Amino acid sequence: GGGGVSWCHAPWCGNAPKKHHVTKIDRESNPWWAIMEDTLGGMGRTLTPEIFPAGTDSRFLRALGIPCFGFSPLSNSPVLLHEHNEYVHETVFIEGISVYEQLLPALLDSDVGVGIPAADEEPSAKRAKA
Repeated sequence: GGGGVSWCHAPWCGNAPKKHHVTKIDRESNPWWAIMEDTLGGMGRTLTPEIFPAGTDSRFLRALGIPCFGFSPLSNSPVLLHEHNEYVHETVFIEGISVYEQLLPALLDSDVGVGIPAADEEPSAKRAKA
């Protein structure tokens, strides 16, 4: 045919998704987002949402109704994913570690999600907090 670009899923992955499932990022409906905004805001940083279609496996989780999103602490860096000479400046990498040192405890110490049954659990099942 006439050239151009096309894509398809690997046959072992089943049918290609026909619907894009989106995770809400407002504070009222997504407490994880609120924790991230608060923690990063306390560090003088701002979350900047971007669409990264078909780039992570989280699209399969969202299709199951599990809210999720990706996160990268690499600020002020060119997007070089899978490019020739892909790199991250050392200072940006080190700053990213300090972001995770603040963000992960904030997310892990919250009670968000406690008591919400997994998709295959009965609603009355209790979840243990680690």
